[in-house]
Amino acid sequence: MDEAVLILTPHGRDAAVAADLLKRHGIPAFICEHLGALSAAIERGAGAALVAEEALAGADLDLLTARLEQQPPWSDFPFVVLANGHKGMRSTRAFETLDRMRNVVLLERPLHAESMVRAARSALNARRRQYEARDVLARSREELERLVMERTREREEALAQLHEAQKLETIGQLTGGVAHDFNNLLTPVMGNLDLLRRRLPGDDVKSQRLVENALQATSRAATLVQRLLAFARRQDLQPKAVDVSGLLAGIEDLVSRSIGPTIAVTVQSPANLPAARVDPSQLELAILNLAINARDAMPRGGSLVMEVGQQSIPPALRDTLRAGDYICVSVADTGVGMDAATLKRAIEPFFSTKGVGKGTGLGLSMVHGLAAQSGGALQLSSQPGVGTRAELWLPVADEQAAASEQTQVEAIMAPARRPCSSSTTRNS
Repeated sequence: MDEAVLILTPHGRDAAVAADLLKRHGIPAFICEHLGALSAAIERGAGAALVAEEALAGADLDLLTARLEQQPPWSDFPFVVLANGHKGMRSTRAFETLDRMRNVVLLERPLHAESMVRAARSALNARRRQYEARDVLARSREELERLVMERTREREEALAQLHEAQKLETIGQLTGGVAHDFNNLLTPVMGNLDLLRRRLPGDDVKSQRLVENALQATSRAATLVQRLLAFARRQDLQPKAVDVSGLLAGIEDLVSRSIGPTIAVTVQSPANLPAARVDPSQLELAILNLAINARDAMPRGGSLVMEVGQQSIPPALRDTLRAGDYICVSVADTGVGMDAATLKRAIEPFFSTKGVGKGTGLGLSMVHGLAAQSGGALQLSSQPGVGTRAELWLPVADEQAAASEQTQVEAIMAPARRPCSSSTTRNS
């Protein structure tokens, strides 16, 4: 119907003759009995209307003009009006109607058949352009709605990231202050215990053992303080150019011994990578923490892949990392993984799902703090039942790495444990 011409000529066989003429020239045509039928057909959709002037004085004229005035902005329905040859016979009402129709072509009768066909085709072409403009306007509105939804989603994600960053910053400030004060309290305690141990008689084994236990406890407390300071980005780092490939190769055996024989360890460390600027001892500790987390997430065994490479900044970190070159150290496992809620809180200090006595909840906090204080970032991705991937992004150093040093980090040996079906998550 969008390509059809509606015909309304109330007298004689004019409508049938006109319809036959248009159809013989490949133009669909439909005859309307009265103005009401014409108005209804226009509402359903049509290409143009061929109307005799005498039909414009009917009782349904107001309905037609009202419908035309309700057209959408893109529409201006075209009429070809077969006018009376004697203008004096034109009624005032019909004259007013022609003005209200707006898009009207007058053909004075009598007229040649070719003139009628040409006028109908011209009206259809005009209508076709209106439909094309309408389609462009749908598409434009849908595109605008899509863009609005996309920008709204991006804004909500940005606000959520900002809120998360502000929350972590607040937690970091509080944690750093508490850890600093606690460290000031620990220092004299450890010093006095050491002096007491030196002054105790050698044969007082019981007292020596009590002091030694106290020193071990304060040493563990000092380690926790250092991890808290790492999360708060207030630890004392000694960054330098580090050959991360060599470092990974150097601690591969240590990692294997720490996580046990049920987990296959693979190290992918290509040669000739540029050095990363980081504290090597803290980087070793961070990688070990990630490996221990992976071990705890694979109670029945699995595989652990440690990989290092030079990569471009991913879209998720473009707002976090400064422009430049980065070394990415990744630790990926095939463990139980984390759901979205757990992943969101994974780097918060003291957050852990391992149960009492099985973790401090500071492992990932320390890794996050090291990355941030080194000018990099920690990125976590995980899926329940699939595994977890931790990526440590570190800036490339301006200078070359010195000869690698023997690692000083002790292996964290895995205690004997039975397989369990509970959902183990990260954070040692």
